[in-house]
Amino acid sequence: MNFDKKIFREYDIRGYAQDVSENITANLTPELALCIGKALGSRLKEGATVVVSGDHRDSTPALRDAIVNGYISTGVNVLVDNNPVPSAGNNWYLITRKLDGAVQVSGSHNPSYYNGIKISEGFEPLYGEELKKIMPVIEAGKYRISSKPGRVDKVDIVDSYIKMLNVAFPEPFKHPHRIILDAGSGLGGLLAPLLQDRGAEVILLFGKPDGKFPYHEADPSSVKATEIVVDTLKNTNKSIKDPAKRWYGILTDGDADRSGFIAEDGGVVWAEKMAAIFYREYLQNPNNKGRVMALDVRASNAAMNIVQENGGIGLFIPAGYPSHRMFARLVSKDIGKAYPTGTSAEASGHFFFPTAAIDENGESLPHAIDILIDDGLYSALKLIYISDKFRDNCPNECGAMRELATTIPEAPSYPEIRLDCHDSDKFNVVDEIKERIKKDYEDQLKPLGDLVVVGEGTKAIKTQRPNYGIIEVDGVRAQFKDESWFLIRASNTVPMLTLKFEAQTPALLLQRMKEVNKILQGYSVVKRENLEKGIEFFVSE
Repeated sequence: MNFDKKIFREYDIRGYAQDVSENITANLTPELALCIGKALGSRLKEGATVVVSGDHRDSTPALRDAIVNGYISTGVNVLVDNNPVPSAGNNWYLITRKLDGAVQVSGSHNPSYYNGIKISEGFEPLYGEELKKIMPVIEAGKYRISSKPGRVDKVDIVDSYIKMLNVAFPEPFKHPHRIILDAGSGLGGLLAPLLQDRGAEVILLFGKPDGKFPYHEADPSSVKATEIVVDTLKNTNKSIKDPAKRWYGILTDGDADRSGFIAEDGGVVWAEKMAAIFYREYLQNPNNKGRVMALDVRASNAAMNIVQENGGIGLFIPAGYPSHRMFARLVSKDIGKAYPTGTSAEASGHFFFPTAAIDENGESLPHAIDILIDDGLYSALKLIYISDKFRDNCPNECGAMRELATTIPEAPSYPEIRLDCHDSDKFNVVDEIKERIKKDYEDQLKPLGDLVVVGEGTKAIKTQRPNYGIIEVDGVRAQFKDESWFLIRASNTVPMLTLKFEAQTPALLLQRMKEVNKILQGYSVVKRENLEKGIEFFVSE
């Protein structure tokens, strides 16, 4: 079968599930999904059992059903949930039931005409070079055809998954919580009754799943996606004087594996701060002192310092949920990691916890204690309980989020900037820029240091200590002696470069942004519009 190979990304399969225009036609079709299911089933033993589910997009049912048919043709049994399922629920069900694999059909936060396929074999994500091994199988059409087709059984993942969340967080909130929850027409509306059952007042925005995402992009890391909940929050709090009675906000993304918070004053609590709060809470447990924590290559200086100040050791690793899940389980003398790590965090709003360590009945599952799942509903509940503990120690009754957020130092920064750049160019552009930075900024950078690759083959992962001048585990992060830094990396999922900036003063931040803009002027394949808008924003301020 002929197909568009570009849809095979680093972490998953992702493409156009619907025609967009005369020039952009569907390249992730049910016909291809059937072949993907056959190729995946051919990798497993006959009689193996997998779980297949998907989100609420219009294109999801046809893709999901095609994958199911592909699996069963190879003699693999399938447990399928035909209702919309959060991605975290799919992972939780796979691991608690000790299945042989899983597929989640989901386009996450992307536009409605997109969709994707996230794959697990055993308890591990199928990604990178191992994922691409199924491409020649599909091209050649060489699948196992079983004389005894696999069995299909329907299951209810969401019911069991919600029961687990109720078991994991059994106590009512200790303090009043007034929450405006923006589910973005995705699956995050499932969080509303969980909050209400624990005593919170909730205003739910866009809580009904709608695969067309008619109101706004469901992406907690996007400034634009926060605008409606921020406006609603400010209008609601206008006449409320008592900080303890003001509302704050929560956002979830399309498949509810990410969450974000808006403080009572309308300020976004960006994922870097949430990561630092989660890491601090984890490391302050005496049992976790000295643990080696994964630092997202986009992590703030504050997150790095919080880890160090609380007795942890931070190491940069590549972005992406497979890296965080693999690093958490990793034990390696080469990097001084003697134990698995029980939490991890990405700057995009993915927060990882061992949610499958208990089932819906509260039974402990030892096999899953070091397997982390990124879960927007779990992480939202977790942060609220952390805020309750913080409020216990407030000298006076205080708000839930603003005061907690201010315990994490904040340096001038700019939200992640995404620049269009063709897939065939983006990695070469970053490699060239890395060499230029080493030469042009030699005297300004912190000392250079080598990265360390631990593990072998598909289990290999790049790591690097956070005090080096060039971090190259994923793109290039230039770290300067004045404590400013910028990051330029190629996205592994879309044809874009992503940029991040932090400095000690707004003036220095603007300077670094202008420097990167000048560097990128030499590359006509990079569309710099969003970076120039960011520079204009600072100049106008």
